[in-house]
Amino acid sequence: GGTDKRSTLATVEGRVTIPEWGATVTLAHEQPLSGENAVTEFPQRTALSVSKTINRWATATVTHEYKNGEDIEAHTTSAGLQITPWTGAAITLGSDMMTSDSAHRLGATVGIDQQVKLSENWTGSIGLLNHTVLEGSGDLAQIVADDAVSPIEIGEDYTAAYVGAGYRSQWTSASVRAETRLSEDNDTHTATAAISRELSEELSVAGTARAQMIEAHIRPVGEKDELRADMKLGVAWRPRVEGPVILNRLDLKYDRSRFGDTTSKIINNLAANTYIGDRTQVAGHYGVKYVRSEFGGTKYSGWTHLLGAEARFDVTKHIDLGV
Repeated sequence: GGTDKRSTLATVEGRVTIPEWGATVTLAHEQPLSGENAVTEFPQRTALSVSKTINRWATATVTHEYKNGEDIEAHTTSAGLQITPWTGAAITLGSDMMTSDSAHRLGATVGIDQQVKLSENWTGSIGLLNHTVLEGSGDLAQIVADDAVSPIEIGEDYTAAYVGAGYRSQWTSASVRAETRLSEDNDTHTATAAISRELSEELSVAGTARAQMIEAHIRPVGEKDELRADMKLGVAWRPRVEGPVILNRLDLKYDRSRFGDTTSKIINNLAANTYIGDRTQVAGHYGVKYVRSEFGGTKYSGWTHLLGAEARFDVTKHIDLGV
């Protein structure tokens, strides 16, 4: 088997706003307990951020972050300026510098976003973002658990553009967005959509969908484009006065790796809650998950079921008994 590693962290964060200076100072710290900081993705971390409003159309932010784990020590400093030159527009200018034990990198980011009100109910948006590595040496270790989500963490040249639209009325809100990201190693295309609607005073529905395709510039024979897709659908029944509250959520997920391995998931969670009398409340939950995977031509599948129930009795306004 593999080697077990563990990181147990205590976290604390504080924020101070100084209105007379138009500034906000944020300090966050994650401290491993009993020396448990062996997992690279979760090291000791301290971050200090200062945001300053220069005037009504410009805000400056400076952030410094220090990470120290069993296998990594790194400093990250970033400075940015966000400008709002006209209604609906935002221009972002930023720089970032990362240093570790044997490597360093200096990068710059330039972006522009524009939102336009098309009608009483419709809005449109478009944006462009470019990140360039100006200088660097050595290989910087990836220090986050999941895929990098910021230009500072990615560490490569790339350009991203998006276009989107939104709709909002008294009972309905919806949005769609398409984004393309072009980098040195691959191109990523992402499409998202979301909708929510109040069908009545008691019944509401909401859903989201997302699809992403990653095209590698250099693809060995037999490999494919990576594909990820997921959809969520939720239904809520909430009486305004009395009666049971019922919530249901359905998740559909599909992943295909560059090697052609696939995983499909269907997950449904149903929860209900109601009062029996004035002081007794009961709740129930049923969850089911189906997973089907194919690795190297071999197929696997399985079901998981979860059933739970709870009852609570209000002894006083401040004390409940539950089982």
